[in-house]
Amino acid sequence: MIDEASLSSRYLGRIVQNQGRPLIISPGKRRLFGYVAEAVLDQVRDGMSVVAEGPEGAMKLVCRVRKLQSYPQASSIVFRATSEFVTEVELEPLGQIDGRAILPVPNGDFHGYGFRCGTSDEMATFYQIPAQGLRCGDLAMDGSETGLSFRLPVEILYRSLFICGAKGSGKTTCLRSILPRSLDPNTGASLPPAIVILDVEGEFSDPSSTELFKGTGGRISVDRISTDSSVASTTLGLGQVHYEHFANFAPNLPLNSMLHLESIIKELSFRYKERGLVPRAPEILRDIQQAAWRRPGIHHFQRDALVRATMSDVFAMFDQDGLQPLVPELLVRPGWVSVLDVSTLTDDQQRVAALYLLSSLSVYKNRSLDSTGLLLVMDEAQKLFPQKGDLKQEYAERLGKFVSHIVHRGRRRRYGIILSTQYPADVSRDVVDLCDTKFMFRMSGPQAWLRMILGDTDRARQAAELSVGEAFVTSNGLNLPEPVRIRFPAAQRFGDAEGQNRPKLLERHADAN
Repeated sequence: MIDEASLSSRYLGRIVQNQGRPLIISPGKRRLFGYVAEAVLDQVRDGMSVVAEGPEGAMKLVCRVRKLQSYPQASSIVFRATSEFVTEVELEPLGQIDGRAILPVPNGDFHGYGFRCGTSDEMATFYQIPAQGLRCGDLAMDGSETGLSFRLPVEILYRSLFICGAKGSGKTTCLRSILPRSLDPNTGASLPPAIVILDVEGEFSDPSSTELFKGTGGRISVDRISTDSSVASTTLGLGQVHYEHFANFAPNLPLNSMLHLESIIKELSFRYKERGLVPRAPEILRDIQQAAWRRPGIHHFQRDALVRATMSDVFAMFDQDGLQPLVPELLVRPGWVSVLDVSTLTDDQQRVAALYLLSSLSVYKNRSLDSTGLLLVMDEAQKLFPQKGDLKQEYAERLGKFVSHIVHRGRRRRYGIILSTQYPADVSRDVVDLCDTKFMFRMSGPQAWLRMILGDTDRARQAAELSVGEAFVTSNGLNLPEPVRIRFPAAQRFGDAEGQNRPKLLERHADAN
């Protein structure tokens, strides 16, 4: 039972540490126990973060509320009975605040420590939130507004970003918030990045997208890629694809046929380079077919497979007559937002368009001295880079390694990808793992995947209860001690709401300081 008279108005409750309620520090489990003051029961919720502190000069512990249990405590005195309501709390100590540093939780006597809501400075220190960077939203530690901005340094985006959540949970709002702010000259970047959006659903191709980037100083262009040249406004240049990546454009080839294709296209590539040619798709495909017929050691089944691969309809969107090829030099320009509408293409064709951008932009960034930052945005990642789906397991694995290789090399050259999906468990594990920062919006499953990413069963369960626009954030690049819960503002034009949410303390009591 807690002595209410001994509680300052700043505290929500106290820790009771004795033989029956010791500090538990064991692998995978850390627990403290205490009681909540009855007057503030409505202010304490599962999952919220609190700060436990002792006498002046003692250490401060950041804890999470893991469990609340209320029960009556009754006693009888001769002719009458008395009863009071008691609420026990189970706390998980997360770390010790020591100035601006975070230290592990030590063994110690925490009996009598009062726990309260943390201040903005304490929470910013514990979660190591950068003071500079693009504002994504506010921390929502216990599901309520805090006024503490969560900022993401632009350089973190070049270590790649993964966004997942159910339809209508806030993924598009997230993108519409992050992308315009990445062009803000006040983020600290010497030059604004170039942004290339592979618009799978047509969400960024409407006029409202232009409104999003007003006030950033950026410029936006919208092009359509189609197998129908009368509908397309640009075409892909097959000669821009590196020979090491070419076999990824033929997903149905058996392994031996794929090895022959890699050998043929490598030989052709050196021949084109010697002659100073940038070949077009008809010439490349014809030369592959002729090499398949002439080359010794190719079985007729393999030759037929190579010919069929070069006649695939995915190559219909390459080097179309009368259209300017989409070369990297047109895309990698500081402050430019290039939207490529591929909403009319099939899943296979959209995947090929994504592979083309990954390959051609990677070659450009590796060969040039251009220091312009580049962000490649791709939605519906489960269709572009599936864990398996309708693809052969061998090809799906090769695809994951291909993307992983490009992204790892791109980090040094400020070339990052931003992926979004409703079905994270269906995306290639290699692709998901390479993204240093992950935003997880509301989703009811898959629980196994969520537990693996969030590292906690309770947070995986809470993911199904997030409000629209709320997300858990994990980031290796930011060294977050645990996933952070944030709330994005509603999508709006850049600059409309900057500065409107004034910082305020997380304390709920006026005399907390």
